[in-house]
Amino acid sequence: MLQELLDKNSKWASAQLREDANYFEKLAQGQSPEIMLVGCCDSRFAFEVITDSIPGEIFVHRNIANQVNPRDENIMSAVEFAVKVLEVKHIVVCGHYECGGVQASIDHVELEHVNTHIAPIKKLHDQKNKELDTLDEDGRFRKMVELNVELQCKNLADLDFVKEVGESVHIHGWVFDLSTGLINNLQINSY
Repeated sequence: MLQELLDKNSKWASAQLREDANYFEKLAQGQSPEIMLVGCCDSRFAFEVITDSIPGEIFVHRNIANQVNPRDENIMSAVEFAVKVLEVKHIVVCGHYECGGVQASIDHVELEHVNTHIAPIKKLHDQKNKELDTLDEDGRFRKMVELNVELQCKNLADLDFVKEVGESVHIHGWVFDLSTGLINNLQINSY
């Protein structure tokens, strides 16, 4: 399996060079994306693929259930770099329906590190329980995914270094639907 991936890489690199002899030279010159995307690390889709983007267009950070936790140095350093160094104009939090991290928070799965990471979703679920109880099971799950995206957008907006750049960065909330291949824009546009 691993050798197969290396073979595919070699074929891909050769194909890129056939299409553009300077492809990798240009790629190595640096990046200047206008968009940062914070998404889930689910293996069923890649943001560059679902948005038909080329390498260098989107600065991507992925973690379980697209969390923006101010105590997580990994996401904080990625957002700080995007805002202060790359000077991105848009940060998109993109969750997805059928998210295992959101489902784990609802089901109270017992995985130590995962539980620590998704604790904010569990808290959100408890806070929104009355609202969620009015929906069927599928509706509750989909709504939790959307509420999680909204919360993460708010977490981004509350970061001091995001506030410092003010209106030069806009925050958006999206949810990808694996069953249709389409992105649902939640119309969360900054805070």
